[in-house]
Amino acid sequence: MPGPYVQIPDPVPFAELCDWQARPVVNETDDLGPAEVWTTTDGWQPDGRTLIWDDETKVVWFRQEWTVPAAWAGNVLMLSVEVRNGQRVYVDGREVESWHVLATSAEPGRTYRLAIRGDRGRRPGMIMRSQIYAFPPGHERWIEAQRKVGALLPGRGLLLDEWHRKREQDGENLADPAVNHTEWPVWPLGREWKEANSCYWFLARVTVPDEISGFPTSGRRLRLTAMFNKRGSIWVDGEQRAEYPRNYGDAVVADSARPGAEHTIAIRVPTNWTGWLRDTRLVPQSLADAIAAQRELLDELARWDRFLRVRPDDRFRDAVLQALASVSEVQPGSEVLAPAMADAGDALRALSGQLAEEAPFVALPYLQLPRPDGVTVRAESLFGRRARLRLVRPDGSVTVHERDEKTRFHRFVLTGLDPDTEYRYTVTAGNVTTEPTTFRTAPSEPHPITVAVWGDSHYGSTIFEGILRRVADAKPDLAIAAGDMVGDGINEMEWIDHFLHPLRYLRGSVAVHFPVGNHDHGSWGHFDREDSPHMDVRFDPVGTTWGEFLYAYSFDYAGVHFVFVDPLYGRCQDSVSCGLVKGAPQYEWLRADLRSSRSARWTLLFVHEPPYCETWEGGYYDGEPELREHLVPLMEEFGVDLCVSGHAHTYERGLPHPPYDPATGEGNTVAYLITGGGGSPLDNRKYYEWPQIDIPPHRIVPNENFLLNDHGEYYRYHFCTIRIDEHRLECTAHWVRTDGTIVDTLDSFILRKGVPKRSDPMRHAPRPAVSPCSGGVER
Repeated sequence: MPGPYVQIPDPVPFAELCDWQARPVVNETDDLGPAEVWTTTDGWQPDGRTLIWDDETKVVWFRQEWTVPAAWAGNVLMLSVEVRNGQRVYVDGREVESWHVLATSAEPGRTYRLAIRGDRGRRPGMIMRSQIYAFPPGHERWIEAQRKVGALLPGRGLLLDEWHRKREQDGENLADPAVNHTEWPVWPLGREWKEANSCYWFLARVTVPDEISGFPTSGRRLRLTAMFNKRGSIWVDGEQRAEYPRNYGDAVVADSARPGAEHTIAIRVPTNWTGWLRDTRLVPQSLADAIAAQRELLDELARWDRFLRVRPDDRFRDAVLQALASVSEVQPGSEVLAPAMADAGDALRALSGQLAEEAPFVALPYLQLPRPDGVTVRAESLFGRRARLRLVRPDGSVTVHERDEKTRFHRFVLTGLDPDTEYRYTVTAGNVTTEPTTFRTAPSEPHPITVAVWGDSHYGSTIFEGILRRVADAKPDLAIAAGDMVGDGINEMEWIDHFLHPLRYLRGSVAVHFPVGNHDHGSWGHFDREDSPHMDVRFDPVGTTWGEFLYAYSFDYAGVHFVFVDPLYGRCQDSVSCGLVKGAPQYEWLRADLRSSRSARWTLLFVHEPPYCETWEGGYYDGEPELREHLVPLMEEFGVDLCVSGHAHTYERGLPHPPYDPATGEGNTVAYLITGGGGSPLDNRKYYEWPQIDIPPHRIVPNENFLLNDHGEYYRYHFCTIRIDEHRLECTAHWVRTDGTIVDTLDSFILRKGVPKRSDPMRHAPRPAVSPCSGGVER
């Protein structure tokens, strides 16, 4: 009988496409057509993989030739490309999708000419991902099956893109159909406006067509769907039909629609800073049902795609394709489409029970809460099953820890171990086991340690993976994400793909902790939530002061006290930070925790939103006033040494400027660090000058164009290493290219107990460094 399948971090071979040549397009007259990419020689430069372009450059062309290696003969080659903010991809002059089958049976020595037209959009542009995977023969059938399911619906409804807009005055109701809204200015769908505490009404008159996206409307319920920031209400023919506290809305226009009938639709969109209205559509109920069924089916396919990316062999792939047979013959636009997709989803769920024992881990082991006598080990399966951990002690003796319950989320709390000792372990679930790896328990006494810190990796998982490769090189004792690990905490696949999968570079040997970020809760799209169900099952520290206050906890490691708080927990309706106001339960817990930890050599406090901030993208931001009013005095009172945040996608820091005056807020004995360069789009403007912040040092340049980059030198992707011993804390920020190679030291500062030392911000000015992948300097 064969043994268990041993899952390695990257079972499918892939090639990173690094050798892109780039040709920026500044003027439309300089633009190229696909046929000209390989006939022009002027204007091309190396290092396209690390190019970041902004301001005047709107478009960049990239090109490279790539040759199939001999080892990949006969494999299915998949090209995967992602450019922020948009791209068109060409293979041998032909436009293709960004996830494209290059070959169903690769020919060694075959050379492909690859080209990308990258569009910057409103944010800086860059190549986020460019890879070629070598799957076993037959995998193209699975790719095609996913494509067909995605194409089953010919449309998402009738787009309403002609709206008239007017500002609300003194709470007036502008939804009355008698209002002559044609005199209002036309506002393009999707255009943003910036106006503090404003409220606008959007009106449109629509005539019901005979059919929408192939689905008849007569006698059917007709719905309106819309997106707005951050809340909105929908009115139909003068009657309010729905109100939503977040950015998605849905309302009934007619219970039994009549083709040719006219309806007046009004949408009220209040906002406190930036507003927009997007994706407004009329949708027949039968189409809405089909959209919902397709969404559920695509969610199931996403899970099976993770299965087949790790174990892409025929027996599993054929079983999944057979489960999709019920939708293979259904025509797009058919009203029997929703039931057929529901049947396919049921078949896949039944298959998950049959193949659960063979399913791969979607999160290889990672650690939490290292203690002198133990550690918590976690791993995650695709489907529920029992798991066991095999622990090998230094003397060679073996202990097996088994969990009886069938679950996707495997947690082993190991105790009774020796301090500062290395152990080897594997985790097995069903017929799948992990490679052996090691961890070291925490020292029982104060000891020099290294902590790696980064923040805001959401929306940039490939950049984050490169950063984690460098973090692993630093061999830290602890790794801490400063929050916003995913773009939307309600989306489980983001947790799997954008955070848990990249953690494989730490090899299950480094404990990972974090303060919760606003996006981890569920982003602005889910501000009515206080918790994320996909976070709760993965990060519930055991054996700490964790209790009734979600995501607030602390622990000690080698004489250093680490404390994590979440100002979004318990927030007020009109504020995102009042979970930490004086007198709130979490505030009182923090006061007691800091009081009881005064004997620690150093105290580091992690809060995703910063009390003080100078830079942002897309508009004014200077930090959180509630934290300045309530958290800062608490940190000053109990001697917190360093406050670490993310939220701003940049690097900022401020050294102590004693004395601190609680009456005016001037001065500080706490050092502040913002490390938000983990992969998300970088900030671009300095808006305020805080005496508590020393870097960035450049002056503020007023400009009404809030998207204009002021070219500050600290808008860089980076991570930090913090080395701590008894009397000294040294933090180094490492500037990292988009391909994960280190450019230089971005900044460095030192704290000494009782003798804070100021660092010259220009002492570590960035210097050119050669990239082993791209051979150039990031722009």
